[in-house]
Amino acid sequence: AQVPQATLALALTRLGLCSDRSLGLALLSAFEHQLRTYDLVSMNTMLKCFHLMRVKVSGDLLQRCEVRCLQCMSKCTTSAISDFVYRCVKMRHDVSVHTRVYVENTVNSKINELGPKDMALLMWSFAKLGHRPKKTFLKRLEQRFEVLEVKPQSLSLLIWAYAKLRLPVNRRFAEAHYYMVWRDLGAMNMQCLANILFAYGRLGLDIPKDLFSELMGHFRANLGECNSQNIANIMVSCARLGRRPDAEVLSLVDRSCAAKMAKFSSQGMSNILWSFVKLDHQPSDEFLESFQRHFGDSVRRASPQNVANVVWSFAQIRHAPRDHVMRSIFAKVEASLDTFSEQDVATLLWGCGKLKYRIPQQLSRKLQGFCLRRQRHFSLHDVSLSLWGLTQQREEIRPEVLQAMFERSMKHLDASFHAEAFVHVVWSLSVRSASGLNRGAVLAERYEAELLDSVDTLSGYDASKLLCSLSFLGCNSPDVCRALVAIVEARIRSYDVQQLQSILNAVEALDADVLGDVGSFEFNGKLAAAIAARYAEEEASRSA
Repeated sequence: AQVPQATLALALTRLGLCSDRSLGLALLSAFEHQLRTYDLVSMNTMLKCFHLMRVKVSGDLLQRCEVRCLQCMSKCTTSAISDFVYRCVKMRHDVSVHTRVYVENTVNSKINELGPKDMALLMWSFAKLGHRPKKTFLKRLEQRFEVLEVKPQSLSLLIWAYAKLRLPVNRRFAEAHYYMVWRDLGAMNMQCLANILFAYGRLGLDIPKDLFSELMGHFRANLGECNSQNIANIMVSCARLGRRPDAEVLSLVDRSCAAKMAKFSSQGMSNILWSFVKLDHQPSDEFLESFQRHFGDSVRRASPQNVANVVWSFAQIRHAPRDHVMRSIFAKVEASLDTFSEQDVATLLWGCGKLKYRIPQQLSRKLQGFCLRRQRHFSLHDVSLSLWGLTQQREEIRPEVLQAMFERSMKHLDASFHAEAFVHVVWSLSVRSASGLNRGAVLAERYEAELLDSVDTLSGYDASKLLCSLSFLGCNSPDVCRALVAIVEARIRSYDVQQLQSILNAVEALDADVLGDVGSFEFNGKLAAAIAARYAEEEASRSA
């Protein structure tokens, strides 16, 4: 039988009479003194009542509740056990590892009693606690999942937990989840849809195309019900999945975001812009105007990653933000630079270079100081982006910064040569200072053999950059030249006039002995013909 206080608490919660704080405190006092008389169901009822009444339960009392739970657990249902862990998490109590393991083992022994809602709440609670269940538990849970009728809310909580804990998802479990989502899609609210797509994206699942189409159709039909966080999460998930919604959906989302941008957090705004870039959607003028008006005002609350992603996104769509937005971003960076990661700073420098924005001199010096202090933590990609970004600024790169980044790049390349990153580093070292030229030549000579082994992996753009860089450095070898010219020649139609002219200038600057059997006259003729063809195409386009 339930303790009288638990019966009263149950009545209060069912009737919605949870506003009397003095009554709540009286119930808490009685609960604390009579805890040993409570069974698990009654204890859960009291904890739920305290949560609804906003009565704080101390950590010491919750630890005593854990002890009482362990005493009762063997005689309790899986529903009561799951509910207890859920109640503790809702009250922000960090359940002990001992209790978590005991709960997992007990539920595992009674897995055939576990219902769909309790399954979802238990896994959600485990995810919030950072508790990764054992493989044997997950296998039995997934087998149980297949025979249950799981509602949308539970489907979303369960797969969200898998994503949060980064648990492996086998094909059979994934297909069962896809089927249940498709079956009950009509009853799914937008929060559930956002959670499910977030989880699918984070887990990198290859969801069926027809299911994705149905999900987007449901999203389109209910877009008006979405809050800003729902929209941001859904669009980011699409980008992570590599699945592009149709043009109608993207256009509707664009207009909806432009109209309600004031309701987006700085993270939501950053995520929406980033997802548009990843999904190859050019934002409308209305969206960009609204975005800049509101992001500039909220940038103080933005995380370093949000700031870096916004600059990166604007660079990708080749849209120069308004000056007040960049001033706000620079002020944010300068005020909290130590909180930025190496990747954030590298992305910021690259984006400013692409946008041709001059970083204020004082901030530029601080960014160089950051690179010097933290260079040991820079990845090869971070080094290449940072070096290139710094070369695009008027502020000369300090010799000690250049040397540190150069040494860091060699450390990475020695460990694992990466052709594309090598190209970017050499390019950056070749475009500005005389001290940079020597370092670029050192890299070109040091990694010639590795470059020849992987030169075929370069894109046409990177091959042309490297050819121009090595020509400028005066350190091109016949073998490398021959390989790069072959790539450029095969992809000659992919270059614009400016790129073709740069390639032509580079080839003309090469010594005859370096060109070897490439045949400079014939190759130059092909470049000149390609340039003439591009001019003709541009003229025809203007005439049309």
